[in-house]
Amino acid sequence: MRIISKFHDYYDSIQAYGQDRSITFLRKEQILEVKSKEEEFFLKHAISSSGDPFKYYYRSKTFRGEYIGFCNKWIPVVVREFNVKNGPYDQFGTDHVEYIYDLKRAKDVYPEESNLKLKGKSYSLDEFFAQKPGNKYYEIFLKDKLCYFHYGWSHEKQATVFTINPNLSKMQFYRHKDPFSCFQEIAQFISGVLGGSSPAMHQLNNEERIVKAGFNKWSFRRLPQ
Repeated sequence: MRIISKFHDYYDSIQAYGQDRSITFLRKEQILEVKSKEEEFFLKHAISSSGDPFKYYYRSKTFRGEYIGFCNKWIPVVVREFNVKNGPYDQFGTDHVEYIYDLKRAKDVYPEESNLKLKGKSYSLDEFFAQKPGNKYYEIFLKDKLCYFHYGWSHEKQATVFTINPNLSKMQFYRHKDPFSCFQEIAQFISGVLGGSSPAMHQLNNEERIVKAGFNKWSFRRLPQ
């Protein structure tokens, strides 16, 4: 698989072992812009039948329940952030964030006296990790030929956002999937489900190829006197 991207991710090094150039992954990270209420309704109900991600504050820590869609797979994740107030940094930082993909680890670090709350309903970590996506979940991948996305909190936007092709290394996805398995699954998904490229590659016609090469209608012709 050939990856075209402006940033490096943790599984990129697998390309050194060989590339199948018939498979192309144009990896551009972007926040999806919801253009209508119909799209917003589809997105929320496709992602989760339970509702939006949760957020819980406990002393100097923040716990968030978020979701990653990866090659048609549904992956709940608990994000644990530390707010350092007495150290050199009085802010949330990437050095103080843990992405938890394992139920046992989540139970070890989550405060016992807390309850997860989603849409006003309390439920357990077992129920959170056992959640299933909505009925139209798989249409998200096929609609825009996506490999993976993240649905969760953005400090930059100060809102819950839907991010296409996020940097998985920043989300510590290597805790869940090793580099080789990650690369292989993406390549197989693009080849077997998305038709060989993600997103769909635009095929240039003859006129577009001429313009791209820097020619115009007067190339190789004498200008009129």
